[in-house]
Amino acid sequence: DGPCIVQLRSTQVVKTTVQARNAPGASLQEYMASAADNFTNISLPLGGRISKVDDSHVELVVPRIQLFDVWLQPSAIAELNVISEQLTFTSLTDDVKLTGSSHVSQFKLDERFNLDVRITMTWRNGRAASAAEGAADGGGGGGGGADASVAASTPTTSEAAQIVSRGVLNIDVDIPPPFSAMPRPILTASGNAAMDATNAAILNTFCASLAEDYKAWAASGGRRLTA
Repeated sequence: DGPCIVQLRSTQVVKTTVQARNAPGASLQEYMASAADNFTNISLPLGGRISKVDDSHVELVVPRIQLFDVWLQPSAIAELNVISEQLTFTSLTDDVKLTGSSHVSQFKLDERFNLDVRITMTWRNGRAASAAEGAADGGGGGGGGADASVAASTPTTSEAAQIVSRGVLNIDVDIPPPFSAMPRPILTASGNAAMDATNAAILNTFCASLAEDYKAWAASGGRRLTA
């Protein structure tokens, strides 16, 4: 018999509300521009984690993926690319390593396994009106210029902004015996369900933690406070 290649696909979308600040040095865009540093402070479930490699790369340890009585934990080097109001997080097969239950070594699953990960995050930077804008809009006679000057140096408040995160996981795996004896539709359906669970866990936990981390980071003026 030839190889039993199963293609597993998962796409999940999560929307997260954050309090985006427009104070200098504390905007959401500036936070994302330092994603390699900031993302290392964000927790992932089921043994997942993110570690900085350099300013544009991180190591992603994917939370455990459970397939029947086999569990897999891929790790990969991912490239970060940030433009205005968008971050992409991409890892391709060449950078993936695989650990897991005893089946990984028993069936040499690392030689049968390809994984591509792509996470895209888009947002609108906070547009809370600055105090200076408020003073200008309020009009104010001859003293308006002085009021605006003072207000412009005052830290501004935040407004709700939304981050839309789209995670795509693609796995191609050559299923070894005895699992390959199972009907392929069952293998695909079970695998896709496991992928969806992992993908949702990554995005939901990551995005909730990101919102809290950004809040603390922005409140400190874009600085990391250490104990």
